[in-house]
Amino acid sequence: MRMEYGKGPVSNERIHEVQDKLGVTLPKDFINLVRQNDGGTPEKDCYTYYDECFETEMGDFVGAFLTLSPNIYSSDLLNTNIDPPEMFPKGLIAFARNGCGDYICFDYREKKINPPIVFWNHEADPGLDDISFIAPDFATFLSMLKSDEEMETEKSN
Repeated sequence: MRMEYGKGPVSNERIHEVQDKLGVTLPKDFINLVRQNDGGTPEKDCYTYYDECFETEMGDFVGAFLTLSPNIYSSDLLNTNIDPPEMFPKGLIAFARNGCGDYICFDYREKKINPPIVFWNHEADPGLDDISFIAPDFATFLSMLKSDEEMETEKSN
């Protein structure tokens, strides 16, 4: 997958440190992607999902993957999940943001290995409709990503 604006490679030691502190095993596909493109944005960054809050098919984008490297200027993956936003559900691990205050997350509530991908809407009613399913795993999520042009073509068909 082609990435833009990455902060470079992240060490295996840092990956293990983040996993140990969060008490999870991050999906191998995610680790392989961020190992060389830490904090980057996928070139194809748009996807669709069924939004539980609005009860409709929605389009959104990956603003950026949260960096695994410690970052004093913006939220990194570890600190975002150790000190999550207010009302952030337990069992989710945010790994990307969309730029509007919402997060794309690994859902570890039921599946501890290769968890599904969900969207957390920070403005929805907590616990009722704030989480929407996106994909069964990270590899499937990556395969769903499209360019703006591809999304527009799908809308017009």
